[in-house]
Amino acid sequence: MTGLLLKDLYTLGRQMRIYILLILIFALLPGNTLYAFAIMYAAMLPYTALAYDERSHWIQLARMMPCTTMQLAACKYVLGWLAVAVATVFTAVGTALSPLWGVARQEALDHLVSLPALIGAALLMMAVSLPLMFRFGVERGRSLFWIFLIVFALAVPLLAAQSSGSGGESPVVFWLIAAGLPAAGILAQPVSIALSAKWLAASER
Repeated sequence: MTGLLLKDLYTLGRQMRIYILLILIFALLPGNTLYAFAIMYAAMLPYTALAYDERSHWIQLARMMPCTTMQLAACKYVLGWLAVAVATVFTAVGTALSPLWGVARQEALDHLVSLPALIGAALLMMAVSLPLMFRFGVERGRSLFWIFLIVFALAVPLLAAQSSGSGGESPVVFWLIAAGLPAAGILAQPVSIALSAKWLAASER
């Protein structure tokens, strides 16, 4: 598994540096909802790795290696988890420091509280889209990402509004979202990995 992950990191090369730079910029911009897109953008990294694999026919070559279909599929999830974790750290640091350049402390706190929900949304996006990419290819699977992106873009203002629930606007709904999305994202991972491995094995026949 470690070797497969290193292969993806080496293959991405400069592309990954651009991702990290954009994620860093999104995460550190003060007082802007772009910090939320840093985490979602990080979850896209496995898509790029899959595109390279598809273009180079890596899956066919991997059959000659001592790795299972489950490991081939799970590696892309591990890559996504690491990218989301890095983006989350950048975002948390940037949000925690944002009061230093004029962002209200309560607004910064609301952003920090909403991070688990954003992580859950990113995990759910991976859980739904990656199996389809393994089954139908990256280009078709990316269309699903745009659907998720549109839904997410519509949900961010709602989440931001609910995060002001401390002022009396339905804090219960916010906490349901903040707890429910991470739980759903985490629980969906093993199911998604198993489905990706199954469909990847089917595509090899």
